[in-house]
Amino acid sequence: MPITANPSLTRWIIALGPLAAIVVAWATQSVSDDISVANVALLLALVCVGAALVRPGAGLLTSAVAALALNYFHTRPTHSLRMSESDEITTVVLLVVHGLAVSIGATLRARSKVGTHRTNTSDAAGHDLRTLLAEGSSLVAAWQTAVVADTGHAASLDVMFVSEAGTEHVVIGGRGGTERDVVLVPEAGAILELPGGLGALLVRPQPGLGAIETSRGHLLRFADQVAAALTA
Repeated sequence: MPITANPSLTRWIIALGPLAAIVVAWATQSVSDDISVANVALLLALVCVGAALVRPGAGLLTSAVAALALNYFHTRPTHSLRMSESDEITTVVLLVVHGLAVSIGATLRARSKVGTHRTNTSDAAGHDLRTLLAEGSSLVAAWQTAVVADTGHAASLDVMFVSEAGTEHVVIGGRGGTERDVVLVPEAGAILELPGGLGALLVRPQPGLGAIETSRGHLLRFADQVAAALTA
C-alpha cells in the first residue's frame, strides 16, 4: 500500500480533456461548411477516447463537455445550446453515449487487469513465504512477504497522512469487532483513524479503479502498525 502525496497530475488530466474538446469544436467551426457535424463528432469522439484511456473519469467529463461544445459551435442555431434538427440531436446523443461506453469499458478493463495482477502477486508472495519459512529467514523478510501475500486488493489503495479526520469522507470504524470484515473504500477515499490520537490516514483507490472492496482487518492492522512506527 504505497504512501503517496496528493496527485496534482490527476487534476491536469481532468482539465485537459474538456479543454481539448472545446478547442477542437471551436477550431472546426470555421470549416463547418466543408465537414459535417458527424465528422466533427468523430474527431471529438477520438478526444474522448484519449481522455478515457488516461483516466475513465476524465473520459466521462470530456464526453459531456464535447457534447455541449458540438452543440454550441456546430448545431443550428449556432452559439446556442438549443437544437432544432433531429439528426444533429441524434449525433450529440450518440457522442455522449460513446464517451460513456468507452469510459465504463476502460474502468472495467483497468479493474480486471489490476485485480489479476494483484492476485498473481499475492500468490507469488505466498509461495515465497513458504520457502522462506521452510529454509529459515530473518523475521523482517518473512514479515514483509507475509504482508504482500495477505493484503490482496489493499495494494490498489493509496494512503496519505492527514492531521485530523474531515467530514467529507466516511470513517472506517470497527475496532469493537461488530462490523463485517469487508469494507468498501469509495473512489473519493475514506478516513482511517490512527490509535492514540496520532491523526488519521486518508485511504483511496488508485486513479481509475473506482470503489474497492478490501479487508477492514487489514486496514486496522495497517493503522496500528503505522501508529507503532510513529511512536517507536
